Amino acid sequence: MPTARRARTAALLTAALVCAALACTAAPATAARSAAKPAPVLKKPAVEGKKLAARFLTLLKGTSTPALKAFLSPAFLLQRADGTSATRSEYLAGAVTNVKSFVITDVKATQQGGTLAVRYTAETDQIVDGVAYKRTPAPRLSTFVWNGRAWTLISHANFNTPQ
Repeated sequence: MPTARRARTAALLTAALVCAALACTAAPATAARSAAKPAPVLKKPAVEGKKLAARFLTLLKGTSTPALKAFLSPAFLLQRADGTSATRSEYLAGAVTNVKSFVITDVKATQQGGTLAVRYTAETDQIVDGVAYKRTPAPRLSTFVWNGRAWTLISHANFNTPQ
């Protein structure tokens, strides 16, 4: 085989290997994209909003569980009526919230594409950082975003105050 032909064959083989390597590394990203689904169009946003708010309060058992981590968006922010706030990492690493029981009422919700804003009243038996909060009904505001597979909590405001 002449030298020029060998060089051309080697170049083609190298190009084929590079293309194969790129295809292998791109496959997981393509698979992930194909698994993503558009946000569901909710006929009754308040019904889904109440379920999601109840899920959040149910996940607050005093420790950062894997389920709570998965439920919180990477961009999660929290604001409390007492002025304290937290990012997702601060919330998961710091403040311990323990909700023993809750009742959710007066749910209002709106959806715009992959965003679901939910306003509701919650009466909770709740302790935050060792401090008991009032058990009287207090307004809450939670915002959820669709991540391609599920709703995640991106922001939450709790207007309840300590006793």
